[in-house]
Amino acid sequence: MSTKNIINRKILAFSLESVKYKSIEEKQTKKEKSYKPVIKDNYQLVQVRDAEIEVEYTREVYFKPKAIMNTTIIISFIMGLDKEDDEMIKEDDILKELNDRKEDLLTAPASIASMIISNLTSITLPFPLVSLPFYSDIE
Repeated sequence: MSTKNIINRKILAFSLESVKYKSIEEKQTKKEKSYKPVIKDNYQLVQVRDAEIEVEYTREVYFKPKAIMNTTIIISFIMGLDKEDDEMIKEDDILKELNDRKEDLLTAPASIASMIISNLTSITLPFPLVSLPFYSDIE
């Protein structure tokens, strides 16, 4: 693979696939002095087309020990490929670039998920929970 990027950062389309939110009742939680938020992002390459790719991005937010709430947001999106008309790009090269550039390439879906979580929690909790608007795997 050459050193030039093959995945164009611009998102051509996206779809909100799923929003799951569950409040954890206080009587179900252990009485702890503090709760640690966990933000887990994941992605998978769904499809490679001639000049674009489809990726599914998932953000899961919950607390340790189990308390307050948990939520999962799934977003599918399409990004273009920067390639010549007759150039063949291997799926392995795309996966490698996705992994190497995930903090950059997944900023838009991470920002969308962050906004949704903030809006949901501003309604259901006494405070909005603002998760990081970029790819994260905090535990």
